[in-house]
Amino acid sequence: MGSTIMKKIAAIIIFYFFVEVFVSMIVMIALMSVYSKNIQYNILLPTSINAGIVLFLSQLITLFFFLSVINNFFQEKIPFCNILKFKYLHFLEGIVIAISALIVMDLIFIGLGIQNYHINETSLNYLSKGLLLSILIGVKEEVLFRGFLLVSLKERYSKITAITISSILFGLVHAFNSEFDLVDFLEIVLVGIFLCFAFFKYNNLWLPIGFHSGWNFFLFFIYSTNENNISAPFISGQNLINSSLIGLLEITFIIAMLILYFVFSGLRDKLYPAKNV
Repeated sequence: MGSTIMKKIAAIIIFYFFVEVFVSMIVMIALMSVYSKNIQYNILLPTSINAGIVLFLSQLITLFFFLSVINNFFQEKIPFCNILKFKYLHFLEGIVIAISALIVMDLIFIGLGIQNYHINETSLNYLSKGLLLSILIGVKEEVLFRGFLLVSLKERYSKITAITISSILFGLVHAFNSEFDLVDFLEIVLVGIFLCFAFFKYNNLWLPIGFHSGWNFFLFFIYSTNENNISAPFISGQNLINSSLIGLLEITFIIAMLILYFVFSGLRDKLYPAKNV
């Protein structure tokens, strides 16, 4: 039984990413035929806005196609209507938590003298497109990893096992990112664990979606120390010490952030019982 569900989950995930690549290629070919020129595949760079359109459309089409296939062909009884019921306060809370945590972390690093920064020229239009794309990617990945994978695993295994497996897979699928290393993997797994607990806390995807969207938006479009970043952030940072040491400090900060969030959210829930918003 366990091996059967794992094979099914693996097949669905592989199918999902195959569809995403296929859809991206179709959208890109269509745009190239319309514009009759090459598309530089850099996310939403001012000189290659068509690439942003490619990503936006491919993410949107893949998401809807995935939901349709899961509910019909694979006949998975995932309660998407419930867990995707829009709760704006959870969504905004997730965005605020992610961006606030990253701002505090980077300010600490800059204050300690282990990072410096410079401001780049950008536009509100560029940032708004980056936010839209970040939200769409957040929705897509949360539907896959928390909405489908975590829920499916929880029906067959314990909650801890489901969280562990889904978070490890969440880290592994990001291995295709440039300059990905063990520290990056651990960071993403920890973030995945937080998103799993946040999902179970509210039985709804919108806080994880908000956090995921805010996290991506900040790291790709607001402040980044990645020289090979695929976007052009508003603020570019530079590590003044070994990047691996920076990564370990980031892991420590993320762990502290998770502990503080669950402590304060627990106190808040006791003082102010959650409303169905």
